[in-house]
Amino acid sequence: MNVKPQSSPEDWIRLEQYIDDSLSVGVRLYTVTDIFKAISTGEMQFWPGRDCVMVTSIINYPQCKMLDIVVGGGNLKELLSMEKILAVYAKQHGCKYLSTGGRRGWFKATKSQHQVITVFKEI
Repeated sequence: MNVKPQSSPEDWIRLEQYIDDSLSVGVRLYTVTDIFKAISTGEMQFWPGRDCVMVTSIINYPQCKMLDIVVGGGNLKELLSMEKILAVYAKQHGCKYLSTGGRRGWFKATKSQHQVITVFKEI
């Protein structure tokens, strides 16, 4: 099965607020414009749902590749149901891990076996 994100301009219009809301929590690494540009160039992938959205990026590390969920927002149950399709996509692209950052509640919601805390300190 070949998996790839599929969307329309209407999906972006419909779901952009979820992206903006998610980006407003925590450290502002991206703006909505940054995300849109990265999706447009293929640097990031846009995964629309009915009532949710995820944006991913493949990160190349020296020892492995990882599919990072850069931003996700909307209906939690629907977001969690997207994990299987993201895992297939990640494996197709040689990724060993899925990753994301967020509030502590994500650890419980994803039933992750491993918890890694990323610390940001503004300097």
